[in-house]
Amino acid sequence: CLPVFPARPASQSFDSGRCVQLTSIATIADGMGVRGPVPEAVEDMKGLVDEVRLVSDEDLIEAMRTIYSHTRLLAEPSGAAGIAAIRKAGKEIAGQRVATVLCGANLTDDQIRKWIV
Repeated sequence: CLPVFPARPASQSFDSGRCVQLTSIATIADGMGVRGPVPEAVEDMKGLVDEVRLVSDEDLIEAMRTIYSHTRLLAEPSGAAGIAAIRKAGKEIAGQRVATVLCGANLTDDQIRKWIV
């Protein structure tokens, strides 16, 4: 299992084994952008997660554009995080069977014009 996050608290919490809280974060992925993870989630990650990957807002926008151009589906930034990580991994995962969930189309018309088309 390889979770992907656009903000550092989750990766820092996973790496340290304890909840890391930040005073602020900045990401377009408001569905995933939290200043600190739920303590139970950090505990659950210990036995289930191998590694946490970070993606940038630019990675998320490129993933959203890729999803739209190939499928004509709209995915919000949080919903495109898996594709962002897959694109970023590139050759590292070439030839492997990889899956991710696409979800959410909670975008304003302005966001669609700005990020996707």
